[in-house]
Amino acid sequence: MPNVEVTRLSLTKRGDELYVDVGNFRRLIPLPVALAAMRPGAARFHEGQVEIPFRPESP
Repeated sequence: MPNVEVTRLSLTKRGDELYVDVGNFRRLIPLPVALAAMRPGAARFHEGQVEIPFRPESP
């Protein structure tokens, strides 16, 4: 998704899938098992790439 403003990104996690929405466009990213048990943090751009940190789920 080139030329996207990070403020327009919306992240939704369902099970082992991460949905990345920008306006009317959606990308589905299957997550590996290690990330499926975590929750995504705030996305940011770094050196032309989108970075999404993952954190453990709260108990």
